[in-house]
Amino acid sequence: MNNLLVHLDLQSMTTTTITNSMTTTTSQQRQAMATCSQLLLALVVVAAAVDCMAAFDQDHTPFKPIPDLSVPRIQELGRWAVQQHNDQTGDRLTFTRVNGGQFQIVAPALNYLLAIDATNVDGTASTHSALIFVQYWTNTQRLDSFN
Repeated sequence: MNNLLVHLDLQSMTTTTITNSMTTTTSQQRQAMATCSQLLLALVVVAAAVDCMAAFDQDHTPFKPIPDLSVPRIQELGRWAVQQHNDQTGDRLTFTRVNGGQFQIVAPALNYLLAIDATNVDGTASTHSALIFVQYWTNTQRLDSFN
């Protein structure tokens, strides 16, 4: 009886059948391919279920405090949010600093909820709240709200 080893390459989702005898019959090959197909189908179903669960969790992932607001990237996001707000509304706020903030993981991106200090044209200080969506791997930033 021939021993049959089935190897699943999860990276490329291909199957390779390797036998340790040159006398493998067509029936054994068909049986091995049927087993591989069933395993591959099971993996696809599991991957789809995990993806659906991740999508559900996105809507329920809590915001967490930003540990260090002095990080240049956080300050840059605040400055960018003020500039976007000015461009959209015609206001002339001047960015001062991000004084508070939280982030939320929404795979494959992040939402930032920032408290931003700014000054008006007349020099009056004000604090604004900005919700910014950032997807780093596509270099996407979107200002979702600014109050």
